[in-house]
Amino acid sequence: MTVKNSRFAISVILFSLLLTLPAWPTSAAGTTWYVDDDACPGPGSGTLGDPFCLIQDAIDAATADDIIEIAAGTYHEHLSMYTSLTVNGAGRTSTILDGNATGRVFYVHSGITVSIHSLTIQNGSADDGGVFSTTAASR
Repeated sequence: MTVKNSRFAISVILFSLLLTLPAWPTSAAGTTWYVDDDACPGPGSGTLGDPFCLIQDAIDAATADDIIEIAAGTYHEHLSMYTSLTVNGAGRTSTILDGNATGRVFYVHSGITVSIHSLTIQNGSADDGGVFSTTAASR
């Protein structure tokens, strides 16, 4: 057997072994839930074609590591976060979460990791602010 044939045989064996190995574990992508208060004749189902009207409905439907996509608009809600997830707005000047100065906008329960992007949180209450967390925040 020549060196060239030996290399070919080794390559075939290695390729065969790779085919029999289990796949590398991958992190499961979370479900993406959609919210758009402008496109809501009813509560919605959270899909792109039938979004939820309320952000809290998306939070309630979400499980760990899901993503919530919030369309442009001003939302007047007080949200309770009890699942680790990601919240994305359509842009910091496009998606506004307004607490009407009557309470916190986000209440993040203990042990929960929430990532918030591309939106503005405004008018939380003077006592609680816009985001209240029972755990230390990290940046």
